[in-house]
Amino acid sequence: MKKNIKFLQELFYVDYETPDRYLLLIEVKDGIPVAAYVVKIPGAFLRCTYYPYIGN
Repeated sequence: MKKNIKFLQELFYVDYETPDRYLLLIEVKDGIPVAAYVVKIPGAFLRCTYYPYIGN
């Protein structure tokens, strides 16, 4: 018996005026949602334009 496990991903904003972004991951086993995870994505470091997520 082989299980089919997938992760669905969605990016969303709570408020467009703030830079907070969230990533929603949904774990799906055999077509049934099992778990959901919400991850807060940090804002870009604007002083480093080539690599915006490096905070040196």
